[in-house]
Order: sequence, then structure tokens, then C-alpha cells
Amino acid sequence: MLKLRYDATTGKVGSAYDVDIEVPEPFLEITEEQHDKITTDENNIYFVEKGKLTPKNKLEIEQKEWFLQNYFQTFLGFIKFKPTLKNGDTVDFISLLPQYKSVAQALGSLQANAFIYYDEPDYTQELTPAYLENIQHLSPQMSFTQYCALEMEVTTAYQKAFFG
Repeated sequence: MLKLRYDATTGKVGSAYDVDIEVPEPFLEITEEQHDKITTDENNIYFVEKGKLTPKNKLEIEQKEWFLQNYFQTFLGFIKFKPTLKNGDTVDFISLLPQYKSVAQALGSLQANAFIYYDEPDYTQELTPAYLENIQHLSPQMSFTQYCALEMEVTTAYQKAFFG
């Protein structure tokens, strides 16, 4: 028997230890055969859910993790942390906020098509550039109040990404 450690928040499994070794909670006792299956399974990542080992599709998990590292959620949908501008430059989306705010204050609204946002993808699909292009949208016109709500969401997403 082995003690399989797992993340208390996500349930994702970690290292396994001999049953005689004292390890901190949480852990699940498993057989050597179960451990062999976990370590040789190339298609799944294992989690502990309700005290039981649960396999989840590795591609889906990895694609979701990649997407959520590169995009953040707003009331519109998902926005890329570092979008590519028409001239090919990549910038932090948050660096565009002062310009957007100036326009929104001066005109009373932010014009439509100021930036691109995305629907949440189907993580069973490969997230190719072509797929992402199919789920993208141009931003609608937003009142100054709507823009301020978006700015708060962007700021919160950046704080969460950098400070946890």
C-alpha cells in the first residue's frame, strides 16, 4: 500500500509514499497496481474526488490550464492578457486601459471594435489559432459605466494573475 498525496483544493494527485512513512494530510491509500496505472497512463491526469481516484482527459486539462493562463474572464467573455496589435506588437491588455478610459470619458462611451474578446472554448477541441479565431468577437460599444466595470474586472484579473 502507498499513501498518495493530493492537493486539497484541486484534488490533483501528487507523489506517493510507502504506507509506513508519515505524510501530512490529505492523502489517499492506494495499491501499487493503482499507482502503476496512474504513472503509466499517458492520456489522463488523476484527481481525488470524494475520496476516490478519478481520471480526467489530459488534453482537456492542459488546454484549459493554458487558456486560463493566457486569457481572463470578464462580463463580455475572455480577453487575452497579451493581445497582438495590428502592427504585430504584443502588449499587456492592462496597458491599453488609460487610452480606452480617455476615449470613454471624452465621448461618454468606448467605441465598438476597440478590442477582441472570446467565448470560453470547448476544451475537447484543439485550441488552434483557427479555432480561437472562430470564437472571437469584437467588443461592443460600452457606456462609460460599462467601461468602468470592465476596467475593474481587468485590474482584478491582473492582480489575481500576479499575486494569486
